[in-house]
Amino acid sequence: MSKKQVESYIPIALKVIKECDKVDDKRLGVGIEDNNKNTIKVIKKEVNGYLASYGPAIIQSGLIPAVVFYEGKDEKKIVNDLILKVIGEKGKDYTRLLEYACKNEAEAKENIMDAIIALKLALRTFKIEEK
Repeated sequence: MSKKQVESYIPIALKVIKECDKVDDKRLGVGIEDNNKNTIKVIKKEVNGYLASYGPAIIQSGLIPAVVFYEGKDEKKIVNDLILKVIGEKGKDYTRLLEYACKNEAEAKENIMDAIIALKLALRTFKIEEK
């Protein structure tokens, strides 16, 4: 983990979350009106959970198996899409996080872990859906 890298990813993560109502037609959250008639974004509780468990999955299973696991599940794929958007320039030649991870495993692991941390920190600035 690189603190500087995580810090540089946080503004990108905030922007990606704010601008993203859908990633590949999967809803990240919902917009609701507050008391002042302002629309605020509420992040799905599941998305928060998927992101929270991604790092431990990489540590326990390895990078490629964890990325495959999240790539294979429709509702979880949104997390891979968010990570790839945060990584940005480093993953710009790839349309899927799995491609990026397979081609550059050593570099990708650090970048993906840093992006996950940045996304988890950025999510804390949004309201999380309560069920």
